[in-house]
Amino acid sequence: MQSLWLIIIVFFLVLLILPVFVKAYVSFDFLHNLGVLSLYIFFIKILTYKIKYEKGDIVVYTNKNKKEIEVKVSNKQLRFLKQLSVQLKQKIILKKIHIFSRIGLNDASSTALCIGLFNILASIIVGYIKFSKKSAKMIINSNPNYNGSNFTISIVASCFITLFDIIYSLIMSFVIIKRSEKYERV
Repeated sequence: MQSLWLIIIVFFLVLLILPVFVKAYVSFDFLHNLGVLSLYIFFIKILTYKIKYEKGDIVVYTNKNKKEIEVKVSNKQLRFLKQLSVQLKQKIILKKIHIFSRIGLNDASSTALCIGLFNILASIIVGYIKFSKKSAKMIINSNPNYNGSNFTISIVASCFITLFDIIYSLIMSFVIIKRSEKYERV
């Protein structure tokens, strides 16, 4: 009987330290104001949303209904989210990021200039990420559409993190926020 309990404990400990593989697909067409967000965990699709930006709010469409998400957050929530992002940035292991773009402005010279500007901005962002996450593989692929009119950007990111790191980050963010609030009151 004692060995059965040990097996259960070992199972949950292994679950905590095993990496969780996450793959995210984000695509947005700026001219038609329509985007798609997909999230996969262990190659199983968890969620897929269509996204629109209307009058300061992000509107999310699922297969069944339409939900509006307010962009406004309180100061307390914002402080917690900032601290959580700092904690998770240190723990997440980024494997690869692919950035694809399809840009066309109905004029070949304007399209070439816009593609060049996009490549410069994307390279700056990729360089910043590569500086902090050395193991990540980054690819930028730009596709000009010289005769058409479109402005679509897609990002595919693949990373992994352990459940223990997520729980630890949540706890540490909460503790840091509570401690800073205590010192601000004094």
